[in-house]
Amino acid sequence: MKININIEKKHLGIFALLVIGLSVVLLVSAANVDTSQGYHPLQQISKTTSNMVSVDDNGNGIIDTADNVNSAQSVVVNNCVWILVDWGSMSGGDERTVLCGSNEFITGINYSVSSGGYRYVSDIRCCS
Repeated sequence: MKININIEKKHLGIFALLVIGLSVVLLVSAANVDTSQGYHPLQQISKTTSNMVSVDDNGNGIIDTADNVNSAQSVVVNNCVWILVDWGSMSGGDERTVLCGSNEFITGINYSVSSGGYRYVSDIRCCS
């Protein structure tokens, strides 16, 4: 008894599309993510791709590594000034040190929109 099975290219293509479609459906249905929200709850965010433990494993709504932080630290700033950013004079590198003094830090940023519709930093606030 001899059995012949003839599989044409179109049948193989249809079978491959069926397998791909089924795989996509299974992957989407396996993801436990509420797609109606524009974010993921902490319980759905893992620490790394190899460590699938949630960053909020204890479920208290705070990232576990920040659980021991009891209060925020504040800094008193004096002598603040807004500096217009001249992008034509930038030579690359760390622009913050170019724009602010060595003992200053950035406390504010203003954006503008170019004629082409692109947003860019127009000026920064440096404080000591």
